[in-house]
Amino acid sequence: MATSNPPAAGTAQELARGPARGTTTAGEIDRLWRKLHDRGEAIAAMAALAREPFAGALAEFPLAIRAHGPAQLALATTTLDDLLEITAPGLAALENIAARGQDTTAPALALWREFHAARAALLALAFAGHDEG
Repeated sequence: MATSNPPAAGTAQELARGPARGTTTAGEIDRLWRKLHDRGEAIAAMAALAREPFAGALAEFPLAIRAHGPAQLALATTTLDDLLEITAPGLAALENIAARGQDTTAPALALWREFHAARAALLALAFAGHDEG
């Protein structure tokens, strides 16, 4: 009976995926957070919403979540990975709608609301106990 060998560590496929879920390399949370913000900007633009500045709590999120320790950082990293995976097909669909010359406002607004709620939950995780006054 023939058995297949698992792929060797460091294959091109593994490298493309990045570090294993639950592990965070230096700067990984910064990269993921910025990528999520960029994706949010694209969705907001298709929803005809004003551009959000990357300032205040949005800019401070990576530092704030790191201050909560490795467990919160791992949770935030996993959640960011999930949000990026979840929003990718929606953004691709919006891009296809736009490519056909159709209005993206309504579907983009629906995706924006989901994105915004998920991002707000991550911000709450990082800034728990802080007043946003």
